[in-house]
Amino acid sequence: NVPSPPPDHALRPGEPLADGIVRVLATHFDRIEESLTEAPDGIDVGIHTARKTIKRLRAVLRLVREGIGHDTHHAVNHALRDAARRLAPARDSFVLVQTLERATTDRGIDAHHLRAWFETRHDAERQSVVEGDVVIPSVITTIREVRTRSLDTAEAQLSSNRADTFPEPLPQGLTRTYRRGRRAFRAASSGGAEPLHEWRKRVKYLRHQCETLEAVAPITLAERIPQLDRLGEQLGDHHDLVVLREAVHSATPDTLRTIDLPALEAAIEEAEAALEVEALALGVGLYEPGVEEFVAMATFECRRR
Repeated sequence: NVPSPPPDHALRPGEPLADGIVRVLATHFDRIEESLTEAPDGIDVGIHTARKTIKRLRAVLRLVREGIGHDTHHAVNHALRDAARRLAPARDSFVLVQTLERATTDRGIDAHHLRAWFETRHDAERQSVVEGDVVIPSVITTIREVRTRSLDTAEAQLSSNRADTFPEPLPQGLTRTYRRGRRAFRAASSGGAEPLHEWRKRVKYLRHQCETLEAVAPITLAERIPQLDRLGEQLGDHHDLVVLREAVHSATPDTLRTIDLPALEAAIEEAEAALEVEALALGVGLYEPGVEEFVAMATFECRRR
């Protein structure tokens, strides 16, 4: 059987590094703009896709930070982060409705008043993003500006043939991401919602970087992608429950008048505890290798021009 070619968001064996990074970045930029302008599955899904893809973009840029320069990386990373934050209210309010459903359905908890309140909030947040011709157009403008700077810089800097000044960005970028992930894992092992949330961000960066490198590194690196995906989902579900609890505490008494609040809080707490145990257990295996051992798994097959 002929193996399938790597997806567009992944580097390809034998591909010049500059060509590969430019192509991968362009693929992500295209997906963001398409998600916000066409949104074939609805604007809620479009916003979610755009925010996820921005995270992928930031992970790739972190991977080649040394190659494109810290100043460029800092400016582009902050612009992308701020663009994602402008879309966040609509996405976060949508997730609240879904998380409430998961927390209450199997428990038989009557949450219709609270759900209606969350849905009203989501409609308002979505309208503030979609209507008024402000937020989405401003995000698209930012994405186009950042695209030009990112692709031009990657093409120029990563194509350099000067071995004395050209850094090896892939191992350096992966080393930094993995090292910070291990530190975040140790902090999360002590408990607490905020350390778990910080660890989740590091897990996401590592997963996206492994996906980018999957076809140009040994199979041992690729094998970690499903584990990182699962871990990221567990930590994401845990964070959604934390946000749900905060939202419940901010709800009006009238909104909560028909709900069994102790039962809801118990359901949230139990779900959080189970996810935390599962995530930490999975993290032990993922972050067991030392930094040098982990990065040694990635014998990259990219080349300069």
